[in-house]
Amino acid sequence: MITNDQTIPSLTLEQTADGQNPVVTASITDSAGSVDELRLYRSETPMDPQALPAPIVVLGAAAVSHDDDTVAIDTNYYYRVASVEGGLVRLSAEASVAVVETLAPDYANASVGDEIGGGIYAGTITYADARQFHIIAAKSAGESGSMRWSFSSSGSGITAEDPDDGYQNTQEALGFYNSMPAIEHCLDYTNDGFDDWYMPSENELNLVVQNLSIPDHPEFSINNQLVYRWSSTMKSSDSALTQRFSDGVTFNQNVTQDRPVRPVRRVPV
Repeated sequence: MITNDQTIPSLTLEQTADGQNPVVTASITDSAGSVDELRLYRSETPMDPQALPAPIVVLGAAAVSHDDDTVAIDTNYYYRVASVEGGLVRLSAEASVAVVETLAPDYANASVGDEIGGGIYAGTITYADARQFHIIAAKSAGESGSMRWSFSSSGSGITAEDPDDGYQNTQEALGFYNSMPAIEHCLDYTNDGFDDWYMPSENELNLVVQNLSIPDHPEFSINNQLVYRWSSTMKSSDSALTQRFSDGVTFNQNVTQDRPVRPVRRVPV
């Protein structure tokens, strides 16, 4: 007998792996007390409780979850779980999930140093105007070789001087110089499908240095740490701030000099 009494189990679904090997984790809560087994059902269409398909798995009474790795991307699935006690079957409400190829990165629960969003998580930054962003720095493979900020130092009137907003600096600099190799490297960089990279500001670069480079994260210690890296924050009409990965020391460098640059991207908090 199938029943929908107050002690029916409940079911929540979450896609916990993506790519070519997606996984749906079904979390089960059952307050019925002593049961014999739990049966998990799945269908690509809503299920009739009176005509259930064969269960995809039969679990022990103490089970609290099941990882379903037989799902396919770009498919909607419907699940129910039943707790079985003798001849009594308590059936959950139906839950559904859409399996996608790529999961959205969970920046809110990322830790400094995690690989996420096409790079390495550097932490959060709060701008002077109170906007907050998660900052992701490119891996070592995304760092440029030594190149100029600009081939010209005649930047009179340039406003790319914000200590916080590297994206704004990057966009503003585009209007003043015809050839900007370091900035162009950042804008052209792509990784894992993410193409919104830019040259970090003074404070964004310092976040990367303090949280990743100085603590010797492997993606930031394999290149020459003694070399200064470009920021997008200009300090005069012909210089921009650079910072050393080894110890955080800064230097206002003429924009026609050659230095590496490490792209970053940001996501609103």
